[in-house]
Amino acid sequence: MAFSSHRTNRRLPLILGLSAALVGFAPLTVSAQTIAVPEEEAAAIEAPAAPALGKGLPKGALVFHGNYCGPGSRGAGLAPVDALDRACMHHDACSPPVGQGLPTCSCNDQLEREASLVAHSPRVREDLRSTAEFVAMGAKVLACEP
Repeated sequence: MAFSSHRTNRRLPLILGLSAALVGFAPLTVSAQTIAVPEEEAAAIEAPAAPALGKGLPKGALVFHGNYCGPGSRGAGLAPVDALDRACMHHDACSPPVGQGLPTCSCNDQLEREASLVAHSPRVREDLRSTAEFVAMGAKVLACEP
């Protein structure tokens, strides 16, 4: 549905004016240089200390999800935290230790299939589906032994 230019021209100032009023700015004719900004500094806010990188990970491990997703793991015998972590655990089980060779292509294919199932499951929360899609796509391009 096309709007006439007259109708659109009437709405634009109304929309811009309402937007400015809702945000709390001065009239639109005021430029950014004329708006006074307080010179006082904000109170210092202490941010929590960042966790140590690699904390709880064996040397060479780079786990980005759960206990098993990423090169290496947090330690054999730990329970997977969810279905994606379980897929990664299965991949770790059929892969050589980090730095000691490549997994087989069938091992990577299994990871791609299992992660894709998680990525397309309506029962899984959206952020986990996105991570699973990332893992599935990554599994397709992982180096492997035939």
